[in-house]
This record gives sequence, structure tokens and C-alpha cells, in this order.
Amino acid sequence: MKKLVIALVICLCAGCGGGGTNVVTPPVVVTPPPPVVVTTLAVSKLSYVNKNDIPFDNTTIPTSELLGLQRSPEESIVNDRSVAFADFFQEGKYSAFFVTWRFTNRFPECLPGVCTPNPIVDSQNKAYFAREVNGKWVDETAKLIPDPADRLTCVSHSYTLISDFNNDGKPDLFVSCSGIDFTIPNIQTRYPTTWRTIMFEEQVVLLSQPNGTYKKKIIPGNIYGHHATTADINNDGNVDIVTTNASWGNTNPYEDLRPYFLMGNGDGTFTKDYNRIPQNFRDNTNPYAMATSINVYWTYLMPIDGRVDLIMVGDKIAWYKNPGNGNFSNVVPTFLPLAGGGPDATPLDMQYRDGYFYVNHSGGGWPGTMRIYKIRASDMAVTLMYSRSTATAYSEGAIVPTLKFSADGKYLIPYAGDCGKERSDPNFSLSKCGLKIPLN
Repeated sequence: MKKLVIALVICLCAGCGGGGTNVVTPPVVVTPPPPVVVTTLAVSKLSYVNKNDIPFDNTTIPTSELLGLQRSPEESIVNDRSVAFADFFQEGKYSAFFVTWRFTNRFPECLPGVCTPNPIVDSQNKAYFAREVNGKWVDETAKLIPDPADRLTCVSHSYTLISDFNNDGKPDLFVSCSGIDFTIPNIQTRYPTTWRTIMFEEQVVLLSQPNGTYKKKIIPGNIYGHHATTADINNDGNVDIVTTNASWGNTNPYEDLRPYFLMGNGDGTFTKDYNRIPQNFRDNTNPYAMATSINVYWTYLMPIDGRVDLIMVGDKIAWYKNPGNGNFSNVVPTFLPLAGGGPDATPLDMQYRDGYFYVNHSGGGWPGTMRIYKIRASDMAVTLMYSRSTATAYSEGAIVPTLKFSADGKYLIPYAGDCGKERSDPNFSLSKCGLKIPLN
């Protein structure tokens, strides 16, 4: 009997064939892959920095044909001065913005030699956003501007600035706009009720939205907005803009032609402020005054020696050093020794680095003459760095309207629009699209 009990116990403990306890297998836990974290590119409050800190040198945008764009029949070439780069798609790399010229030939009465042989831009420029995919620029405008009406900027899209106007960390765009950039004889009598809307325009902001798209916003007030620049000039955390009504003809004699600040409200809206800029820029009784007044066409806010200084450019180049509060109303300017204004010497762009100003002092009749001067800030000594008057370029003749520093800091290189034609030219290295101007 004892042997039976012992055997039974052993059998129960060992399982005795097929009758043991059930073993529950734990479920397999699948660990999901970590989320992909995209580090987007930062946006400076200074549009000057956003332009010069792009870490690549090929800032030329090919022709819209190369982009594969379906253009409307009236569209023309890419506007050089519209080109800008930022992380518009919020993917951690740079993409491009530009506009194409558009024309309808609705003003045939413009001056002979101005309207012919080229068509005159007289319609709102069309905006494009492009991404570089496998080494090729691809049009993906519809992803960022779903409303076609928001793609139309202005007739004369003078310059594009990149900054963050609504404090969401994304790049926004400010478009300095002027009206039709040619002369219509007797425009006031030909178009008595609409001439101002022909000659002047409202300024445009393309503002980033929470869903990743862009919406066009208008800054009220028609001006000849030839240029602008941005910074947080009063250190309140919001981006401010300085611009001017730069008209030089067909203007109302009571036109307020002073430069002014658009003080940012932090939400993409602005408040006009004339009080931060000296009041004696222009003598309205003499619209072409060359004495103490400056006919301001270009404005720059530049980081210089730890400050953000203001430079006003017109028939003179006036450098206003920041007193520390961003208010330049009582600052006595230092004048750079280059005369501005006139058709032959127009300061189209300015840069500053390591104690030197670099001035794109170009102009003249087609195809134009490009001149780059180097000015030492300490004693205003001037050196001519570069000059060229030949035209192998497809757009705007020999002149590059805007320049940036190369990634290695050794050259000035152009922002340019259409370079497809030049790239097939054996002299491409001499064209504006292949330009590299040594700083030393």
C-alpha cells in the first residue's frame, strides 16, 4: 500500500504522461519604433541673417520650364529679386520661394523704348514654392498655398524678406511691392480715378498657418515699396519692418515720402511708426533734393559690431548707429562715400562683414554695368572690387540685384532667377549666375 501511495505522488508530480498542468505563454509585446523627430531650421528675426546664413552657394533657381511648371500664357521669367530660401515645408532643410513676372499689355501708351521690345509687367506676380527632390527642383506650391488667390503678390515684387511675424517659429515672407515700374505719360489725366493704384501698391505678407499652409495678408496703404528689412528693433520679442515710400515721379505733391517702421504686434499685423527715424530725410518741395535730404529707396537693418544699425540708401548712403534702444530719430549719420541715385549708380544691395561694407553699386542702360565696392568702416576708404558691363545673363542684363556671402565666407555670390539659358553657354562662369566675387 505504501508503494502505491508513493507511486501516485511521483506520478502527480512528474505529470505521468499527458495529464500535467497547463503552461500559459506570455503575449509577445511589439515595441513601436521611436517617432521620427524632425528638427526644423530656425528663423532669425533679422532678414539680413536669414539671407546670409543659408549654408549653400547655389542660390540660383532654374527657369520655370525646368521646374515643370504649368504657367499661364502671360507668365514670363522668374523675378530675380523675389528669390528666397527657408524651411517652408518644415522638414529640416531649405526650400525655395520665387515669383514669375506676368503681363497683359494693357498699357500700350507707355513711353516708346520702355515698353518695346519686351512685354511690360503689368499684372500681379504669381508665387511658387519649390522643394529640391533628388537634385531637381519640384513645384509643390499647392501644398503651401491651396487658395490660388493667395499666390498673386503684386505687380512689382521688389524684394522678399524672410522672418517670423506671428511668433510660431515658422518662416513668414514679406513682399515689398511697388506699382508698375515704368512711366505712363500724363497718367493722372489718362487714369484720373485709378492712377494711384497703378503707380503704388499695398505691401504683402505670406503668413504661416497652424495647418502648415500660407495665407496672404495685406498691409494697408498704397506706397512705392521698393525695399524693406526686418529686426526686433525695440526688443519686445516681435519682428519689426523698416520700409519707405520710394516713389520718384507721378506722385501727389503731398505724398508722405518719409521712411518708417512697421512695428510688429506679434500676430502678423503691424503699427506704422515714423518716430524712430529722423524727420529731415526729404524736402517735399524738391523731390530730387541732393543737399541734406535723402531720397530713400532702400533700407537695411544690419548687425554691425554687436549692434543692429540702420542704413538708408538713396541719393546718399546714410549709416545710423543704434544708440541701444532702436530709436534713430536723434542719431547723426555717417555718410558712405558713394553717391546714389540716378540711372548709372544705384546701390541695389549692401552687406557688412569684419569691418567692411560691400555695396552693389550698379545701373545704367541695358544691359547695365555692375560695380561692387568695398568700403572700410573705420576710415571710409573705397576699393572697386568688381566691374562688368557685358551681358551673358538672361534676366536683368549684367546686373545681379542682390548678393549674399558664400558658405565659406570668402565670396559674394548672387541670388538669381533664370539661369537655364546661361548654363548651356560656354561663358557661364562669367555670367551673373556663375558669379563669385572674392572678398580679398
